[in-house]
Amino acid sequence: MRPRKVDRSSLTNLIRQVDTQLETGVTSPDTVPTGFPSVDRLLGGGLRRRDLVVLGGDVGSGKSALALGFALRAAQAGYHVAFFSGEMDEDRL
Repeated sequence: MRPRKVDRSSLTNLIRQVDTQLETGVTSPDTVPTGFPSVDRLLGGGLRRRDLVVLGGDVGSGKSALALGFALRAAQAGYHVAFFSGEMDEDRL
């Protein structure tokens, strides 16, 4: 199988869009803020609506705490939130 050619103009346009968004501070209307300004800034305004976000890391590194922090702050801001954990039961959460 031959490697696919990358359309450099599309990639350049995408980078330009991201840079402009970061410079102006204008966020996409389909973002949900995490409630953590530094994370939101890195993500271009927050998490994208309708995306499935999976956090990975070592055991005990704070993945669930971070995800719960995102979920709680988004819910407090009026967004609908679903939180799933493959490791913890309901009481532990």
